[in-house]
This record gives sequence, C-alpha cells and structure tokens, in this order.
Amino acid sequence: MRCTGTQRILQLVVFSILAGGFVMCAHTENGDELPFERVRDDAAESGFNSDTTERLRESIPELGNAWSADARSDYEAYRRHWQFALDAETLAAGLVRTGTDDTVFVQVLRSVENGAPDAPVAFFVHGYLDHTPTNRYAIEALLDAGITVITMDLPGHGLSSGRRAYIDDFEQYAQAVEQTLEAVEQSGILGSDRLSGLTGIAHSTGASALLEHTEQFGNRFTRMVFAAPLIRVFAFPILEAGADIVGQIVDQLPDRISGSTTNDAYIEFAEKHDTLKIRHTDLEWFQAYLRWEESLQQIAEQDTPLLLILAGDDTVVANDYNEEFLRRVFTDIRVIEVENIRHSVFTEAAVINGTVLAEMLGFVLD
Repeated sequence: MRCTGTQRILQLVVFSILAGGFVMCAHTENGDELPFERVRDDAAESGFNSDTTERLRESIPELGNAWSADARSDYEAYRRHWQFALDAETLAAGLVRTGTDDTVFVQVLRSVENGAPDAPVAFFVHGYLDHTPTNRYAIEALLDAGITVITMDLPGHGLSSGRRAYIDDFEQYAQAVEQTLEAVEQSGILGSDRLSGLTGIAHSTGASALLEHTEQFGNRFTRMVFAAPLIRVFAFPILEAGADIVGQIVDQLPDRISGSTTNDAYIEFAEKHDTLKIRHTDLEWFQAYLRWEESLQQIAEQDTPLLLILAGDDTVVANDYNEEFLRRVFTDIRVIEVENIRHSVFTEAAVINGTVLAEMLGFVLD
C-alpha cells in the first residue's frame, strides 16, 4: 500500500499515542528515594528472569489446588523480583478459567500484621500492557490498612494465558472478572458472604473491565475507584481515523514506557528487568476498544460511589471527556486530579508519596 502525506501523518500520530502517549517535557526531581528504585537496583539479583517467567506461567495450578515445590519457589521469586506484598500472606493463588479457553492468574492476599478474617475486601485490576505488581504500592497500601486484596492479571497479560495484549471483545474482560469473583466465592477462601461489601479498584483498561462487568452482570461492588480509566483515548478522532490505515501496514506497535510515567526508576526497571511487561500494542485490541467505546453510549446509570483519580499530564486517555462521561453515569462521584503526573498513576512518586493513597483508603474504608 502506498501512503499519501495525510496517511503518513496519521500513522505517526497513531504510533505516538498508542505506543505510550506523547512524551512531554517533564522530569523527576532528585532527592528522596524514588518508588521502584530499590526494585530496580535489586532486580538483577532476584533470580527471576525470562526463563523463570515462562516456567512459572506453565506450572501455575488452578485456584484452590496445591502448588508443586518448584512452582512455589518460582512464585516466591516472582514476588521478590517486584518486592511485591512481601509482608502479606497468600491466602490463595492460581488460575481461573474464563469464558474462553484462556485462564487468568488470581491472587488473594492479606496482611500478616494488619489483616483479619473479617476484613473488608478489594478487587484490584491493572491496566493495558501491565500486570499486577506494577501497582504494588497501591496494593500494599490497601493491605497495610487491613484490607484483603484479590488481584487478577487481565487475559493476555502478566501470568494469565492468551495472546499478549490482545482481546477479541471487551466483554471477555468482564467475563474474566465475573469468573474470578465466582471462583473466589466458590473456593470458600474468604468464607461466606465476604464479597458482599466488595470494593472495585482499577487502573486504565482495568476500569474498562469493571465498567463492562457492571453492564453484563450487574454491580457486585459497593464502591469503585478508577485511576486514569480508559473510556475515551487521548486524541480520539485522530486515532479513530488513523487506526485502519496503520492496521493495513502493521498489526503491532511498540510500547514506549517513558510516555506513561515520570518515574525514572520505574522506567529503567521496566525496560531492563520487567519480564512480564508487554512491549507492543496489538491493533486488533484497539479495534475491539473502538467497538466497546461506541457501545458505552447506551450504558446504564450507576448509583455506586466512585472515586476518580486523573493524571494531569495524561496523554493516553482523554481526561476532560472521561470525567464528563463518568459524571453522567455515576450519580455519586468524587474526583482527584494530580498535576504533573502521567498515565501510569500508581508508579508516580507524587501519588505514592503524597496524599492520594490515603484519600483512596479513606474512601474505601468509609
């Protein structure tokens, strides 16, 4: 296919946005230790590498089943590598079968020091191209507050199975959420009726999954937290127009991590040591996103309280449109916008070291 000048411009713009957002002029201040700095510095000695990653992915049992000694050792190395929830006990971890042939990786975690059998429960879902430990600081804040946390790697992400970065229909994300919650309930891990007061917390595409879940299955959540939710992407008209043109030339675009966070320590760790980080955007996924975004015009109104956290310098999602949309859908909404941070909210020092996590905890425990 021969490209016109206009088509070439569209390709470049779509590439910039889908590959991680426009890189804006920003930097991280020196001084206190950055979040992920110690993770970055210790990563080479953790014993977790690409070989360990594949071995672990292939040996994870179904949720509720016993782990082999070797798989357990690799799982512990996985936790050490990201220094993820090291003070928490794993009540359960394993695979849950979704509505397709794929499985999602689920963990149920509780603080050894602050957790209790009757503690409130939160369900946490990460964003596109990421995986659960990317959000370790937010999850650890919940655990430290005594909240039991259920995590799920999205289909095609992290330790879940499936084609990387791909989804055929966003309904499959919702089905994965429902299957996970049903599996946790049926396992008896948390006792009876423990999910009746469940809080849903999600970043980016994870929020899309929870939103679609409420449409398909009704609302299981008594409150929800959306951080930089994927409703409409940044520069949506250009992307919508350009996606077909780019898709005729390539089916994947490389991800640019530096476009989604100002945290230099996280960027270096992710680029060099994150063996679960997906480094491309699947354009078929984007086509599925466009179909889902169009369907949102018929979404039902929600009375569930929502805390919306926005990144002031986000060039992945369209903050103004998304806030306006969510204010129409959710009748009880509170908004926090954090200046000078990018899309990967829970990797940002201003969020981790500031008041945002405390405000989130106050909302969850209210």
